[in-house]
Amino acid sequence: MAVNADWVAASVRARAMARRRVGAGACRRIAGRSSIAEALQDLKGTAYAESLTDGGLEEAQRATADAVLWQLRVLAGWLPARGTRLVRAAAAGLERENVLGLARHLDGGPERPEHALGALATAWPRLRGSTSREELDTALRRSPWGDPGEGG
Repeated sequence: MAVNADWVAASVRARAMARRRVGAGACRRIAGRSSIAEALQDLKGTAYAESLTDGGLEEAQRATADAVLWQLRVLAGWLPARGTRLVRAAAAGLERENVLGLARHLDGGPERPEHALGALATAWPRLRGSTSREELDTALRRSPWGDPGEGG
């Protein structure tokens, strides 16, 4: 199989992105810190630093997830159209978080900001406008996500 220029460009971009990653060893060290302040200090100077605040664990997790999502969206822009589905699969967990956040909100919980999925969304643009759990469950059943099962 011949390699097209668009795949070559995407692989170059992916390698450049990989060089900026934190790495498994640093991730283990950060996860083992005794405080969020220490963990955030370890992330200074990384690709995640500009999106981090001095908030708590939830804010740090959200910021790193959004930083990864942004990188996935950039990578998707370099890929040929048929390759976008690979990156969409990598972003599926964040779309799931959006759906679960909306479900919790519709059940009376606090509204949470959504992850900006852009072209990596599978069904989120059709789900986000749901105004009840019943409407959300129906939309999910009609989406690639399928039936949410008993209790949503």
